Amino acid sequence: MTGVASVAQARSGAQGRGLFLRQRTHAALRLMELRAYLADKTRPAPANSKHVLIFAQGRTGTTLLESLLCSTGHFDGRGEVLNTYTREVWKPIPYVRGLGRAADGTNLVVHVKGSHLTRARRRLGSVDAVDLLRALDADGWTIVNIGRSSIADQVLSECVALARGGYHKTNDRQEMVRVRIDPAEFMRRYDVRLRFGQEDRAALDQFPHLQLTYEQDLADASGHQSAVDRILDAVGLPHKPVRTSLRKINRAAPTEILENFDEIDAALRGRGFEWSSKVA
Repeated sequence: MTGVASVAQARSGAQGRGLFLRQRTHAALRLMELRAYLADKTRPAPANSKHVLIFAQGRTGTTLLESLLCSTGHFDGRGEVLNTYTREVWKPIPYVRGLGRAADGTNLVVHVKGSHLTRARRRLGSVDAVDLLRALDADGWTIVNIGRSSIADQVLSECVALARGGYHKTNDRQEMVRVRIDPAEFMRRYDVRLRFGQEDRAALDQFPHLQLTYEQDLADASGHQSAVDRILDAVGLPHKPVRTSLRKINRAAPTEILENFDEIDAALRGRGFEWSSKVA
């Protein structure tokens, strides 16, 4: 009984500490929000900063690109500033714009997914991506989009990440993740990605932006330097060598990763789509 009680007490204590840490994180993030809102109201657009907004979908290399940019020493990375895992930001546009205005003299890089402005906001309502892009463009931010030439590989990458319980890898250990996906679920995810891409493109086409392609610029380390150099040229900063601790999860072909590749391939072809890449 003593052992059972001690385990129960330990579990209760761990849950209590977890709740305390979540509450403390939530409070710290809300305080950061308030400071950003104040800066948005009281400070002008930064004259001495080169801020970069990476506006793209998940599984396109947004975290990788931020890591590469920060490795130059030119930028302070803030990550997914509007993700809703911790909380929904009250006012996304003043918040992101305020982060930039508060950092006059420091170059920020942040990344935002279109879904952070729409379907992920279940409590506080959607925000138009065009309005966010317009506000940051007016404040001098450089907007970068990353697309994928293969939506099927993008969906597969998402499914692999879910199966392995992690979206990023920082070691060189070889992995081989095999998954079986219901064809109807795969096509549902495909349609979501296709719609998001169309919505992103409609918004981005209204503003100057740099366009990168995951397969060409980020999938292989040989393209990393030139991709970052293009961004540094656009913001007027000198080239510096790049590096990252992030590693590609695996380099196997879809035929090796998908246990039911033939079923998924048939579902894609039945809709007039097909794999445009052989590497996931």
